[in-house]
Amino acid sequence: MIEFDINEKGELTVKPEVLTVSAFNNIWRSDKAPNKMNALKLLRYVFFMASLSEKNPHRDIAYNLREAYAKKDVFGEPNYKFSKKEEELIEPAIRWYVTLNKDCVDRLSLAVNKQMDQITALLESSEELTLHNYQKRVDLMKDIKNILISKQQTDEYVEKSKKKAKTKGNTARSPMEMGYLLSTSNNEQEEQQNSSTSDFF
Repeated sequence: MIEFDINEKGELTVKPEVLTVSAFNNIWRSDKAPNKMNALKLLRYVFFMASLSEKNPHRDIAYNLREAYAKKDVFGEPNYKFSKKEEELIEPAIRWYVTLNKDCVDRLSLAVNKQMDQITALLESSEELTLHNYQKRVDLMKDIKNILISKQQTDEYVEKSKKKAKTKGNTARSPMEMGYLLSTSNNEQEEQQNSSTSDFF
């Protein structure tokens, strides 16, 4: 796993291991400014869109709605428009963040949440309650009650699994072993370390 280091105030600091992932490193190198302000913003946006950790305040927001919240949090404007270059940098970074941090437990949680989103959309688009459809609607609500219970059980299982995994340690292959990471020189690594110690947003 390669997770971004972000504190409770939403301040992001870039650690050297983050920049060993080419998609993240491309964002970092695209910003030529000494303070890397724009790169930090884009990486912070990636975190808000992709992270399932408790540090992400937007993780429980439906993905199709999360974009506006993340943009407002990072750029101060929910309708912020990315340039074509920014989009080309952000899209693979989000995919890689998910890939590097997702396991079967995460996929289970995502699958259940996706079903909940679809059920919500179905209810929102349903016709008005009438005597004709009353019984069907009652039956549907009973089903939803069972689904909500299942979701609660799933969330509890995911939480327990995460805590158990942290206790036992991660025995999965590292991203380097799977070929996801860049091969950087010692000079580049030293440069990244020097840059990351004081870069906050």
